[in-house]
Amino acid sequence: MPGTGHIVHMPSHIWYRLGLWRESLAANRQAVAADESFIAGGGASLLYAQAYYAHNVHFVLVSALMGGDGATAVQAAEKLAGIVTERAQAEIPWTQPIAAAPYVAHARFSAPETILALPDPGAAFPLVRAHWHYARGEALVRLGRVDAALAEAAAIDALAQLPAIGAMPEAGVPAPDILAVAARVVRARAARAKGDDPGAIELLTAAAAIQDRLPYMEPPFWYYPVRQSLGAVLLAQGRPEEAAAAFREALARVPNNGWAASGLLRAAQASGDAAAEAQARTSLERSWFGGEQPGPEAL
Repeated sequence: MPGTGHIVHMPSHIWYRLGLWRESLAANRQAVAADESFIAGGGASLLYAQAYYAHNVHFVLVSALMGGDGATAVQAAEKLAGIVTERAQAEIPWTQPIAAAPYVAHARFSAPETILALPDPGAAFPLVRAHWHYARGEALVRLGRVDAALAEAAAIDALAQLPAIGAMPEAGVPAPDILAVAARVVRARAARAKGDDPGAIELLTAAAAIQDRLPYMEPPFWYYPVRQSLGAVLLAQGRPEEAAAAFREALARVPNNGWAASGLLRAAQASGDAAAEAQARTSLERSWFGGEQPGPEAL
């Protein structure tokens, strides 16, 4: 059924679960094309045009992101930003994580100045606004503006206290825990920028524990396994065995995760584990299609 976008999309749930990012990306590109042809003909429901179609574009974004293809991920983010209206977010609450997804693509790949120029999405949907604050926090840390980044984390904490966030788990979206992870990741980045690696380790360990209790979802409610960031800090601390354990855990949760594999490769090199180094290199080469491989600062 090549003209039925949702059917074309469905195999990508298997590809994504297995970490077959290229296959997931290809399936969703085809699904998006089919959807756009269908929607252009008129008559598509709000549920299809702004939820199922958006879900497929979201999958393009995350599949490209996990494979390291920043250009495709950001292009999908820009497309996605124009799909999910406020009406859809209000009537179909599970579209709010989709509407928030562009900010994580920008946080991962865009220049800090680009991120800081992204418009405020407004207060109507605090989950989406919290992701905007998260992306800003990541950008500000990169610019060395640590206090401003911590202010973004505080803004996420404030949003987490709103009744609208507390009500979202009933709609199937674990918003309080998502925001708890986001704020801790920003604070951990800020701690690293201040030279406080022990503080960053504590924050990332707590974030990973919160992430562990998020319900399984494709795409995931938090876009990458936080343990890969924990592994990067442990590696910088000269603790390669502990770092390798964190990277292996990230890979166990997200198979063929090239970001974590790159960290595991460096940890194996640091500890002189030739077998682990070869295995990590194979995993990275199989899963990464984004050009230059990620350095520790990108994890």
